[in-house]
Formats: sequence, C-alpha cells, structure tokens
Amino acid sequence: MEECRAWTKEPILRTYQVQMLALSLLRLVQFRLNTACGDRWWSPPPWNLDKKHASILDLRRLFWKHRARFSQLLSKLDDFERPPQTKYHTGQQTARAG
Repeated sequence: MEECRAWTKEPILRTYQVQMLALSLLRLVQFRLNTACGDRWWSPPPWNLDKKHASILDLRRLFWKHRARFSQLLSKLDDFERPPQTKYHTGQQTARAG
C-alpha cells in the first residue's frame, strides 16, 4: 500500500499539475504548427469568422480529426518489447553504502 500513497496524497494538486502540463504542451504544439505551417492548419469556425488566431480548442479539434491515426500509432507502440522494469521500494530496510 505504501507505493501508491504518493499519488493519492494530494489528488487535487496533482490533477491541476497534469492539466497545466497538458495545456502547456498543447500550446507548444500550436506554436510549432504556426511556425511550420503558418495559419494554414486551422480556419475560423463558421460561427466566428472574425477569429484572428487559433486556440487550444482548435488544436484539440485537429487532434480529434486524426484520432484514428493516433490509435493506430499507439497500438503499434504497444507491440514493441518493453525493457525490464526495476522493482519498486517495498519499505524494507536496505543496506546503505557508506
């Protein structure tokens, strides 16, 4: 039970941190797309033709369009052989160097 305490100790803080990380990564992808493709990767939605630049929601819509390709990629990645995992600490005393 000891090994899962770290995740459940502060779930609200961790949820916020993961959300901020995901939004930051989406923003970085958006900047990269703007640098590589300009504004060609998105177009203003029909209900807001005055929109000047893309948002994170537009990037999510782009990813959603390509969800089948992402699924194929993830299933192919799942077929790769995984390296052996190290054992996690079980709370037992270990010998210390020193």
